[in-house]
Amino acid sequence: MAHVDAIFLDMDGTILRLEISTAAMNATREKLRQLFLEHGIDKTFRPVLATIRTSLQVLTERGAPADAIGRQAYRILDELEEDGAAHASICTGAETVLMDWHGSGRQMSLISNNGRAAVKRALTTSGLSPNMFTSVVSRDDVICEKPHPEPVLKALRQLELLTEGASIVMIGDSINDMRSARAAVATAPVRMSIATIAVGEQIHQDLGTEAGLVDRHAAGWMDLPQILDDLEA
Repeated sequence: MAHVDAIFLDMDGTILRLEISTAAMNATREKLRQLFLEHGIDKTFRPVLATIRTSLQVLTERGAPADAIGRQAYRILDELEEDGAAHASICTGAETVLMDWHGSGRQMSLISNNGRAAVKRALTTSGLSPNMFTSVVSRDDVICEKPHPEPVLKALRQLELLTEGASIVMIGDSINDMRSARAAVATAPVRMSIATIAVGEQIHQDLGTEAGLVDRHAAGWMDLPQILDDLEA
């Protein structure tokens, strides 16, 4: 990878953290459980997004009003996220590195499974300028969120980088970030490359047999500039 055309970044857990308590998360899961229970689906909503998606698929197959129920479900989730975004904090070292990359002309795209309102509020609360990012892709901007390739492919189109030979770096803290990046390369209509960088320790435990999804590991943000330099060497 001689030159990185753009850096794609996850938000929650990678750049900043939404402050969501266990009690608030459990209350949201129970609200979702009650909503879907009214339509014959009893789930624990762990994980939340994936369970909402699969439950809506079941309702669609049954001929139930999945669109209306989906709007209610995502409103419940939006409320949780926006409350957490109101107290968002920047991950250690992220602001310095992001400002350096932005100042040097790096193209950056923020790709989040959070809703658009929560993304905007989290950036505002944390003091990060949305202008740092050439594009922002939220859950509300796609039909299928990560690990589906759609969010990464959408960011590529927004940056006009869905082109032969484009080189992208994906930085995230979850296995779904890595899966989305790899799936985008596999389904892109042109040959391109994406190097994946995992940030933090939790992802090591989650990868299991999928360790090959990650090209580089960073203990924290201060490791990332050197890793990027190494990729471009």
